[in-house]
Amino acid sequence: MTTKCLTSFALVFALALLWSGCASETAKGLYNSGNEKGQKHDLDGAIVDYTQAITLNPRFHAAYFNRGLAKVRKRDLDGAIADFTQAIALKTSDPNGYHARGSARFERAYATNKEDKNDLDAAIADYTAAIETDPKYAPAYINRGCVKQRNGNLDSAITDFTQAIALKPYEPNGYYLRGSARFARAHATGKEDKNDLAAAIADYTKTIALDPKHAGAYLDRGLIKQNMRDLDGAIADFTESIKCDPKSQGARAYWNRGLAKRDKGDNSGAEEDFAQAIKHGAGCKPP
Repeated sequence: MTTKCLTSFALVFALALLWSGCASETAKGLYNSGNEKGQKHDLDGAIVDYTQAITLNPRFHAAYFNRGLAKVRKRDLDGAIADFTQAIALKTSDPNGYHARGSARFERAYATNKEDKNDLDAAIADYTAAIETDPKYAPAYINRGCVKQRNGNLDSAITDFTQAIALKPYEPNGYYLRGSARFARAHATGKEDKNDLAAAIADYTKTIALDPKHAGAYLDRGLIKQNMRDLDGAIADFTESIKCDPKSQGARAYWNRGLAKRDKGDNSGAEEDFAQAIKHGAGCKPP
C-alpha cells in the first residue's frame, strides 16, 4: 500500500515536471513570436504573445521587458513602466530594466508638455541604479546627463557625457550632447564663456569626424561661429546642415545662413534663404 502511494505520487510529480517543461517551451515560443511581430511593427500582436507567455511563465523576465518596450512604442508609458518594474523585480542585476524604466519616465515627464519633476527625479534614480549595477553602462550616463541638462544642472550633465565618451569614444552622440551642454553653459550666466564655446566647437567637430552627416552638429557649430563673427565658417556649416537633413534642420539652418549672408552684405542671398526657411517651417518674418 505504501509502495503504491509512493509510486502514484512519483507519477504525479513526473507529470507536473513534464507539464512545466511544456509550458516553458510554449512560453518561449510565444516570446519568440512576439519578437517577430514586434520586428514587423505588429505591436498589438506582440503584446498579446508576450502576455500569453507571461501567463504560462509568470517569472519570464524577458517577456515583461519586451512587452514594456512594445508599450513604449505604442506610447503606453504607464503600462511600460509597470512592465519594466516587474522585470526589475525578477532580475535586479540587469541594468537594462532600470535604464528602460528611466527612459519611459523621462518621456512621460514631457508627454503632456508639462515638466513632471517627480518623473524626472525618478528617471535620474533609475539611470543611477543602472550605473551602480553596471558602471560601464554608457547609455545610462548619456540619458542621465540629458535629464540633468533639462534640469539646468549643466556641470553634472557634462560630467556624465564625459564618462559616456570615456566608455564609448567612437560614439558621436556623447560628443554632440557634451558640446550642446557646453554651448548652453557658455550663455547660462548671460556672459559668453569663450572657453566653453571653444570646447563646444571641438566637441561638434569630433561629432562630425565620427558622423560626417550629423546635421545637428553642423548647425550648432555654425551658430557658435556666427556668434563669434566667423561668418564664412558659419555659412559653410549651415550649408552642410541643410545638405545632411533639410527636413528637420532646414528652417533654422536656412534662417541663420540668411542672417549670416545679410551681415556679409549679400542681401539677395539672404532673402532667398529667408524664403526657404519659411518654406521649411520657420514661423516668423525676417528681421
